[in-house]
Amino acid sequence: MDQEIYADLLRRLANIRGHVRGVSRMVEAGEDFPSVLRQIIAIQGALERVRLILMHSHITNCLPPMLEGDPRIELERALAELEEILIDTRIDKSRISSG
Repeated sequence: MDQEIYADLLRRLANIRGHVRGVSRMVEAGEDFPSVLRQIIAIQGALERVRLILMHSHITNCLPPMLEGDPRIELERALAELEEILIDTRIDKSRISSG
């Protein structure tokens, strides 16, 4: 991974970590629901940007070497790997507790 991208990701993740701590303090202080929810949505957006940067980096830096064999087979394998990762990251709603 390019060092500039790596540094950017670390900076973004540090900001997210601080943001999460701030939301935790908001909950502990009994802040109103809309304010907490807005901050959670902002955190999700920041995480989504990190995910997209990582995916772009993977596609541009890691996939080309994987395509050195039969391009069709290697591309299918690479896409299957990405698909598996994306499917595994879906929220399992049965794990969300209502209490």
